[in-house]
Amino acid sequence: MDEEAKPVFTTIIKAIAVLPSELFTILNSPFFLAMTNEPSTEPSSSSPNKILTIVGVVGTLLLFVLILYLAYLPNRAGPVDKARIEQRKQNLAENQASEIERATTYAWVDRENGIVRIPIEKAMDLTVKDWQESQ
Repeated sequence: MDEEAKPVFTTIIKAIAVLPSELFTILNSPFFLAMTNEPSTEPSSSSPNKILTIVGVVGTLLLFVLILYLAYLPNRAGPVDKARIEQRKQNLAENQASEIERATTYAWVDRENGIVRIPIEKAMDLTVKDWQESQ
């Protein structure tokens, strides 16, 4: 098991281990017993029904923990090594340089149709000039 996953998994197991005693305390509380002692038309719950309820709740929680373990913990990303970090920094620097170059220089986008890329500053100046002329 992954070293980072052990504390999470241990905490979940400890919580599940405490659950049956907490559930037993709730089921035997005066409030819960008062609710179950009210007259009703349904048959009264017996001890096997309470045991089945507890087993069902604990089983559901264990199933949830199993699904969590199988779906989440094994698929966690591993640590990134120095070479990959450096490669990502280099890719980022190249992309930023490319975008700065595209935003600040002239170039043909489509020579046949006469579409040219111009620097952003020049485009903003031309847009303001066109807007002022239309006012």
